[in-house]
Amino acid sequence: MDNIMMIIYSDFIFAPMAANAWALLNLMLVVVGIFLALMALIDHVGGNRRKKREEKTRFIAIQPGSVSIAEKEKHIWRNKLDWLVAAEILGLFSVLMFLLTQNMNNIMVLMNWMTIAHIIIFIVEIVALRFVYLGEKV
Repeated sequence: MDNIMMIIYSDFIFAPMAANAWALLNLMLVVVGIFLALMALIDHVGGNRRKKREEKTRFIAIQPGSVSIAEKEKHIWRNKLDWLVAAEILGLFSVLMFLLTQNMNNIMVLMNWMTIAHIIIFIVEIVALRFVYLGEKV
């Protein structure tokens, strides 16, 4: 009985790439990655509207020979937008990779060889999202 349980357990945890199986962990990484990317996009759009409202009522004093505060904020805002676009592209790439490599008609395992690639993409996406919020007070 212990041998049967061990075989079932080992097949569920890790299946080689040649085995026809799709990995649950890959699906979870894709769903969480897309959720985080969409929430960051919604926050960025909402923050952009808030910023435009604040600009109408705020006056910025520009000293001669210096870069204005508005220019600095514009540069920071542009960098955040670049990192946000990178995170969105990584999220879409992970969905595309999941759909192309995981056949959900086959059996399910916890992880397979493609899980390594999904984990790397997820970590890079988290780093990109961290750069979106770098320097902001949470």
